[in-house]
Amino acid sequence: MKSYQEYKEAGIKWINDVPKHWDVKPLFAIMSENKLSNRGNIEQNVLSLSYGKIIRRDLSENFGLLPASFETYQIIHPGYIVLRLTDLQNDWNSLRVGLVKEKGIITSAYVGLESSSLLNSTFAYYLLHAYDLVKVFYGEGAGVRQSITYKDLRRMPIIVPPLPEQQAIADFLDRKTAQISTLIEKKQQQIDLLQEQRTMLVNHVVTKGLNPNALMKDSGVRWLGEIPSHWDIARLRWLTKSVATGKTPPTIQQEYYENADINWFSPGDFNQHLILRESKKKINQLAINDGQPIYEKDTVLLIGIGGTLGKIGVLEEAGSSNQQINAISYNEKIYPLYGAYYLSTIKEAIVSQASFATLPILNQSQTKDLLHLIPPYDEQTKIIRYIQDKEKQLQNLITVQEKMIESYKEYRTALIFEAVTGKIDVRTVV
Repeated sequence: MKSYQEYKEAGIKWINDVPKHWDVKPLFAIMSENKLSNRGNIEQNVLSLSYGKIIRRDLSENFGLLPASFETYQIIHPGYIVLRLTDLQNDWNSLRVGLVKEKGIITSAYVGLESSSLLNSTFAYYLLHAYDLVKVFYGEGAGVRQSITYKDLRRMPIIVPPLPEQQAIADFLDRKTAQISTLIEKKQQQIDLLQEQRTMLVNHVVTKGLNPNALMKDSGVRWLGEIPSHWDIARLRWLTKSVATGKTPPTIQQEYYENADINWFSPGDFNQHLILRESKKKINQLAINDGQPIYEKDTVLLIGIGGTLGKIGVLEEAGSSNQQINAISYNEKIYPLYGAYYLSTIKEAIVSQASFATLPILNQSQTKDLLHLIPPYDEQTKIIRYIQDKEKQLQNLITVQEKMIESYKEYRTALIFEAVTGKIDVRTVV
């Protein structure tokens, strides 16, 4: 796309120049702070800023996090812009700008802005979104701070093209970002299909084996169905050297966490990968000497409480865990990786075995009572080699799609920034 014919210095440290006929004004000259309070609870539609979008808040899912009254919230109208300028020191990744599409209320901890007649609200959103992407807000106020207010922003320079150009830029970016979002969505769907293919492959081979012509028998277990006739089934307790539960070294004793190099896993460390390589928090040998359990390499960890109950991980090297995790050390009958893959396929059965109070909990005894398949040991190793080979192929395909998504996102970011700062002229682009 072509650029404008003439430019001038913008006088803005993060933008070198702008088209010659564009203006640059301080924010207070064209945007005012929203001061509409929800006094008397006159508005009930609670909104939230999430991933750069203003959405309705589901009060039923956030009951414990809601205020006693919404009177302190601000009323916002369509066309307003909301900035979440809190926790700046700790969070450099969140999208902090949202365009309001419906009337509602939002926390007064956020900055609400109303555009004047000189500013198209959609253009203003894209401009401030571009500022957000290049981290402009983190340098406003008195340096990098935990939070900033409208007062800190009021003199921030705002680029102001003529109104018809603002509308043209807003329309252009609406079209282009919608097209890019569609492309990203399609790539994500392809990733989801590949991940589903992986799950189906693992579920099949760990419960049916690799030989499609194998003689089958009824397992006697509803959720397992038929299994190869030469495979056995037993309670997990007969296939392990131990089933243990982790614990947390007292946090008041900081000496357990100083110069720490031993992985100490919690549910938050588990992800889509089966192998557990590194924990966010670590402990040291002193904690182990004082009774913190440590498990050998290839121990299988099973989350035994809460919403991620049944999630599985395998220690790549010796490590420890907290009390929310059961550690399974298999005996010579089960190849640890086969056991881990098998347990990962029976999450529903694991959850059904748990006790339910406030949260579902699976204790050591219930873990030991889980029914477990027992293929011949050499067959287990062949199954794992097959899975790892197929997973590598599928992951390569997923990585290609992920890189394309990142490319689309980078292109979208560049397009928005170049359009709102006048690096490209979109007035005649269809």
